[in-house]
Amino acid sequence: YQRRVRGMERRETVQVGHGALQFSLCTTVRGEEYGSFLWPCSFVLSSFIFSVPSLVKGKKVLEIGAGTGVPGLTAAALGAKNVIFSDSSDPLSTPSVLSNMKKNIEANRGLLGSCICEVLSLNWGDLSPALLSLAEPGKKRSWKEKSKAGKANKKLKWNGQEDGSVGEEMTVRRASSEKWNEVMVPEKDSTSDEEDSGDSSKGALDLILGSDCFYDSADFEDILMTVSFLMRSHPDCKFITTYQNRCASRSIEHLLEKWGLIAEQTPISQFLDQFDTLAYQNILLFTIQAKTIPFDN
Repeated sequence: YQRRVRGMERRETVQVGHGALQFSLCTTVRGEEYGSFLWPCSFVLSSFIFSVPSLVKGKKVLEIGAGTGVPGLTAAALGAKNVIFSDSSDPLSTPSVLSNMKKNIEANRGLLGSCICEVLSLNWGDLSPALLSLAEPGKKRSWKEKSKAGKANKKLKWNGQEDGSVGEEMTVRRASSEKWNEVMVPEKDSTSDEEDSGDSSKGALDLILGSDCFYDSADFEDILMTVSFLMRSHPDCKFITTYQNRCASRSIEHLLEKWGLIAEQTPISQFLDQFDTLAYQNILLFTIQAKTIPFDN
């Protein structure tokens, strides 16, 4: 890393593939803005992508909890067709984190070739217009909840406010974890068959990336709910994630089972040299995908 600090903004140079890729990144020195820090998991995930470029070449890629966006930038530099960088729409973090993503894309534009790069506000566990457009690419849809006992749909809390104007053609809500398997069903809107404008709504999603998303155990199920929901529309999609093992008692095994997902670990020694393997020995890499059996079985 090379660091240059200007005010509260820090400019860092990060190397991937032993210097084959060098990204200039805008990060932060504010202690509360975790999304704009450079975390070790992002380097490990980026190194894995670099070691297997066929994972991303010509593919549509979504990075969740992107922060500084190093894995997404790596995917773009290695030939991804479309990379969507997403992070929380929390009003306390969005202005800096999403703004930093845009700065990082522009600062590295020369490395990204013809890749279409987008920045998207996406909250884990929220059935938002952004999530629904990723789940049903290329079409405008009217999404309604299969309600029980005549209960009305709740409005989505957007930036902490009850906002009825979010998505003119969608009714959305933050669903409880018990209902995600049943509450949201797409209903084709016969008046809106044209393709959406914007690239994030077009084409199948091939790959989801996430580095150190499993940081706060309170988010674990929301992350897997979101991933599972997307994989219903994109059954061939895989989720590759790096996790820093900070507590031996933590596990997502029961949540994987609940949401119809399976995980396979790849030892980091397969793609890192001996020095980096030792330096990052507490970081694990998993590939998560949907089970081959139907979710409802």
